[in-house]
Amino acid sequence: VARISRPKDWVIRRGSIRPEGRFIEYVSPRQVIFSVYERLESPRDTWSTVLGRYEEDTKAQGGEFLGPAVPHAAFNAPSRAYDVRRGVPVGKEPLVSFSREYVVRSENRILLVQIVRPREEYGEATEELTRVVQSLTAL
Repeated sequence: VARISRPKDWVIRRGSIRPEGRFIEYVSPRQVIFSVYERLESPRDTWSTVLGRYEEDTKAQGGEFLGPAVPHAAFNAPSRAYDVRRGVPVGKEPLVSFSREYVVRSENRILLVQIVRPREEYGEATEELTRVVQSLTAL
């Protein structure tokens, strides 16, 4: 689905190779979760259709967009980047997480790359995340 160059201290949190839901999640010791999900969509659909479905899905899951989509490029594929805030219901008050999410479109598939963190800034994980996103190759 995708190939990345990741830091050696990242640990696989979970993953699946089921055709209807392939994904992998890594955890960084710097409080960041990096995930790649294959979206079950046709790469032949228009960008507006693909992004519209992603935005609907994100809102339905309680995500709040912090700005418009920004054009971006993975190593070999165009993408759009979003900043998203989510409330996760735990305890009396929801836990708030922040994520940078990339909708990546290759010739063969649509991917969703999520970088989830507990605060708005990336902190000490900034440099490693920049390298990983730049190396992302959509297969």
